[in-house]
Amino acid sequence: MISWQTVGTAVGSLIGTIRVLLVTGRWTPVVIQGRQPVWVGKGRIVLGRRVRSEAAVRKSEIGAVAGGTLSVGSGTNWNQGCTIVAAHSIRIGNVVMIGDGCSITDSSYHQVDSETPVRLAEVVIEDNVWLGRGVTVLAGVTIGKGSVVAAGSVVTRDVPAGVLAAGSPAKVVKELVLAPGWIRSEAARDGRWTRVEWEG
Repeated sequence: MISWQTVGTAVGSLIGTIRVLLVTGRWTPVVIQGRQPVWVGKGRIVLGRRVRSEAAVRKSEIGAVAGGTLSVGSGTNWNQGCTIVAAHSIRIGNVVMIGDGCSITDSSYHQVDSETPVRLAEVVIEDNVWLGRGVTVLAGVTIGKGSVVAAGSVVTRDVPAGVLAAGSPAKVVKELVLAPGWIRSEAARDGRWTRVEWEG
């Protein structure tokens, strides 16, 4: 027997996919569980296969303003209350997990003083990264493959691959043990909602 939750998720996903089609001009299946994201679509948005948005209570704001590009890899998911809007370039890899209330920005948006220009710098989040709840990633940062950023951290500079980083500003706490080809996301690993081509 099919549950109402399953039907609701399927309908939400279809509506989300149609909205992404209108914004990006491409038919890209998006799994929507809960509230629809607010899609910002004046820039360029490129989504991989079976991207997932989960939002039981708070909507997320996802997209790119005019002149910006947001690229999200296959099997990546973000949770509720996230703000991921590119003014320049945000590149997120495959099977990335983005926790509740995360903010990823490639722009400082406003001047701090009359001598400091607005900063635009690409953000790159590589494959199999996990951003804990409430992480803020600032312009110009690269987070290496397989790394974890602890909840509430503010990432102001690059994080190497395969480490746990924490704090404000985030610093490397320890190196992680990552088996070749291992995928952190159980949902991606067992194929419940995505099929991703993964190479260690």
